[in-house]
Amino acid sequence: MTTYGDIVRAICKYPKMYLMNGTFGEVLALLEGYAKGARLDGRTGSFFSPFRDWLCARGWKDTEDFWRSFRDAHADEQTAITEFARLWSEYEKGI
Repeated sequence: MTTYGDIVRAICKYPKMYLMNGTFGEVLALLEGYAKGARLDGRTGSFFSPFRDWLCARGWKDTEDFWRSFRDAHADEQTAITEFARLWSEYEKGI
């Protein structure tokens, strides 16, 4: 059975295969849309809010445009995407 974590890892590993440009923003939007479409969470806000809270508890600064700050903290789009997937894997082990 394919898990949401499997989806995250596949898209993050080959973002240009799934998306027009393979940017961090496109990856985040696709994963958010997938989670909402699959009804993985009943929240009205972002599916990634608990993940964001988890990241902030581990030292990431909580800014108004958190995901842009996350992206900008990395050298390039692919590095941000790879780090997102790594951190998601760590996060999902604890949930």
